[in-house]
Order: sequence, then structure tokens, then C-alpha cells
Amino acid sequence: AAAVHAEFLVQQAWRASEYGTDDFRIILEEAREACAEAALLAPGDPIPYIVELSIARGLAYPREQFEQVWLKILDRAPAHMGAHLAALHYWCEKWHGSRELAHSFTDAAAARAPSGSLLSALPLFAVHEHLPEVNLVRDFYQSEVVTKAIEGAHYAVHSARPDDPMLAHVRHMLV
Repeated sequence: AAAVHAEFLVQQAWRASEYGTDDFRIILEEAREACAEAALLAPGDPIPYIVELSIARGLAYPREQFEQVWLKILDRAPAHMGAHLAALHYWCEKWHGSRELAHSFTDAAAARAPSGSLLSALPLFAVHEHLPEVNLVRDFYQSEVVTKAIEGAHYAVHSARPDDPMLAHVRHMLV
């Protein structure tokens, strides 16, 4: 219940408040407290820390603080696809990272992906996050970065469990 409350607050902040306003920050601070409470109630559960990733993005955690949250997730659920997708947003250039940091993050996750995991598809999500609004370069879609990302996603889709709840999301990204 504490983790659900924290997620509710995060969603409220992102939907009902303007990014960077006092209301936005106050709601995210309250959500951070709810995450801490949820983490105390269920020490092995990664969900409170996964919820905190959105708080970290909204409150602009310094990298060291973000990485501390990320390490807690890796200790509890190192192959959690949703956690990796949430963390990717922080590393993107539109938030607190860069194209290079986002690709480094997703390439590292894909390289350590366990068999049957969808983490091999993460580089495709990084490519998608950094697409220009208008792409006039025809060769972009045949570039090595895009080709490798698509190949990794194909591999992930074909090796994943058929009941993996994120499988449809990766397939949609491939399409």
C-alpha cells in the first residue's frame, strides 16, 4: 500500500503540476517519503526504489544519489525491464544525461542481460529516446547504431519467455 501511495503521488506530480514548480517539488518530496516508508516495510522489494527513479528525474538528483538508488534496484532485481526503462529517462539528454550516457547505460545492461531477458532490447529504446523530431537523413535507419539496436531487440523478443509482461512493449518498439 505504501508503494502504491508513492506511485500515486508521483503520477499526481507529473500529471497535475507543472515541472519545476513548488507544487511539483512538494508532491515529489512527499512521494520520496512514501518510498522510504515502503522500502522499510518491504526491504527486499525493488518497487519503492523503481518508483523513486521518477522522483529522481523530477527532483534532479545528482548522479551519485541517482546511482545509489539504482544500486538498490540492481541488488533486488537486476533484470527488471521496467526499472531499466525508468532509469533510461534519467540518462537521456532531455533530462539529466546525454545521448552517450543513455547509450552507455543501455549497452551495459544489454551486455549483462541474462538469457531469456528483454534487456537486450534496451539499446533500441535509447535510439528511440534520441530520435530527432524530423529525420531527413535516409541512411539513419540503416546506421550501425540502429541496426545493432534492432538486432538486439529481435534477439530479446525471440529468447524471452512468451508470458513476459514487457514482451508486447518491445515488439511495439520494433514495429
